[in-house]
Amino acid sequence: MSDRVIDLASSEIVHAAIHRRPLDGDRKFSAELGRRLQGKVDASHFYGVA
Repeated sequence: MSDRVIDLASSEIVHAAIHRRPLDGDRKFSAELGRRLQGKVDASHFYGVA
């Protein structure tokens, strides 16, 4: 299950949260997403990305 909040004026996702298990898989996904979005989204939003 995932939750998304979309800014209707700009059609941009402004918040996303994933709620599922196993936690290890979520952490790997978060770290990979953070790696791919490096320089575009603040790294503090992702697990294990500094």
